[in-house]
Amino acid sequence: MNKQISLVCFLLCLFIPITSHSATIKVAVAANFKHTLKQLKPVFEKQFGHEIKIISAGTGQLANQVLQGAPFDIFLAANKKHPNILYKKIKDRRKLTDSALQVYALGRLALYSHKPFLQQSLLTVLSKPDLNKLAVANPRMAPYGLAARQSLQYLKLDKSLTAKKVTGQNVAQVYQFVHTRNVDAGFVAYSMVKDAPAAQIILVPENYHDAIEQMGLLLNNNKPSRQFMTFLSSTTAQDIIQAQGYILPRLDTAITRKVNQGTENQGAATH
Repeated sequence: MNKQISLVCFLLCLFIPITSHSATIKVAVAANFKHTLKQLKPVFEKQFGHEIKIISAGTGQLANQVLQGAPFDIFLAANKKHPNILYKKIKDRRKLTDSALQVYALGRLALYSHKPFLQQSLLTVLSKPDLNKLAVANPRMAPYGLAARQSLQYLKLDKSLTAKKVTGQNVAQVYQFVHTRNVDAGFVAYSMVKDAPAAQIILVPENYHDAIEQMGLLLNNNKPSRQFMTFLSSTTAQDIIQAQGYILPRLDTAITRKVNQGTENQGAATH
């Protein structure tokens, strides 16, 4: 009997170290990157043994939730502004260093429609009188919405299209407006529509708006959280990110709007 008890205890001891090292990482992710994170999730979980829980909304909404005490471990924003502001507010309390901030991708803005564009000129399409409703994400809360507004300003169409604009909370909602045919077209992240027919997409030239530098913020110093941030810059992760329609950030120089010209995969695998 004693031998049986000893055997059971021994077997339990074998499994305790394994289970005690697994964790659930709560990742708050901007709406545009949710699908890509879903592609990264099983790869990370298999490699490190931790589970990722995805919480998705607009960048501004998530930033507000962090400030209100939401128990997130990682914040993957669609810009640099919100992570930088958050970092300054929480770094001392959470004992974070500059390495907590990391640009993980550069986004591309696209005009998307549920029907083919007869012209591939953005100016021509947006100037046509038969464009009745144009969806744009809230520029105050959604970085892709800000890029859309800047693009319209660049084309000098911002005021003339005011009556036609329909505002979504984030690019995911803009995509739904287009997909359900409630609007004629909408500005979304290219990564969300890259598999749609080419005739339904117009890529917005990068010089029409500020670079969409998507930054991640480590919200604590827990080992699983640090492992995820390191994983994001690995070759494996960056290959997936690039395949989803993003541009890889240059890790050694300032990011410019021309970063997509000759950008190489510079992710360094850590495991």
